[in-house]
Amino acid sequence: MAKLSDPITILKGIGPAKAKQFANLNIVTLRDLICHFPRAYEDRTRVGRIDDLELDTNGSFRATVIHTGKSQHVRKGLDIVRVTVSDGYRRLPLIFFNQNYSADVLKYGETFVFYGMLRQDRGGQCMINPIYEQENSVPVQTRRILPVYPLTAGLTNNAMAKAILQAMAICDAPAEILPPEVRKTYGIMDASRAYAAIHAPTSWEEVEQAKRRLVFEEFFVFSAGLSLMRAARAEAQAIVDQARRASNEVAEELKQLRKQLKDTADAQGC
Repeated sequence: MAKLSDPITILKGIGPAKAKQFANLNIVTLRDLICHFPRAYEDRTRVGRIDDLELDTNGSFRATVIHTGKSQHVRKGLDIVRVTVSDGYRRLPLIFFNQNYSADVLKYGETFVFYGMLRQDRGGQCMINPIYEQENSVPVQTRRILPVYPLTAGLTNNAMAKAILQAMAICDAPAEILPPEVRKTYGIMDASRAYAAIHAPTSWEEVEQAKRRLVFEEFFVFSAGLSLMRAARAEAQAIVDQARRASNEVAEELKQLRKQLKDTADAQGC
């Protein structure tokens, strides 16, 4: 089992170069990665038919590959793969720019779930560079509520999501810091469930509960910090007051000593 303090380079697919990209987001350890929260979510749970797609709007559908053309080299820096899919009711052309591997992955007769924007061009409706996953694969970019993460140059949302899920699979979530009685009183989910739900929610209700937990945790830590600061300030003030009393006592003793010395000198006629 990995530790939260382990570097992200222990994850598959993250070498020194990729680690530098993560470091631009202050992500160095597995803890940093797991605590890198989404900025938004996309609902990709609804998988319909091609006819359900709306023009110029992102949507998901399930279809089978019925034709995959070979990669065509148009010019330097531009290769095109054309694929045709069918859901049994309607066909839809898919166009992939500079994704030659799609010609090998999208094999005839295999079924995938696609996500993208339906477009209209001179030849009719099509979809350009859609995201796709095999229908029986683990949902990563389709068939789920997809977290959308803060990113930096060179890092895709897919790369971030895969890294986070990989990290969560090999190490525990950050330790629980909320007392059981506090969680029970305020109906707050526990830490492990909250981190799982924030990165891989199964429902919008889970998203809201996880957000509530993490916001509550920040408020709790902030409040506890203020309490500690007040206690420390009170303790420091008590020390200052004690030192002031001691100083006053010493000053009084010195005053009495000087008076005694003066009285003794006067008595001796000095």
